[in-house]
Amino acid sequence: MDGGADRRADRDQPQRRPYERLFGQTVPFTADTLARLYPGGADDYPAVFGAATDTAIAEGFMLAADGEEIKALAAAAYHPAG
Repeated sequence: MDGGADRRADRDQPQRRPYERLFGQTVPFTADTLARLYPGGADDYPAVFGAATDTAIAEGFMLAADGEEIKALAAAAYHPAG
């Protein structure tokens, strides 16, 4: 998803069974990466994430009824890596 603050590390890991691709590890972006992606920090991130959420809703990947809650959770969860 666009507007993220982390990446999935499972693609770098060998899988023993096909279903293991469903699981993995979420690795927060470094502070430098977050600063590059969101120069305004915690003020910038919700706007970028919100726009990506609105696009996902418009394209049918998310329910409109969930949009505001998803945006609020993302804003509350934004913590640059230290």
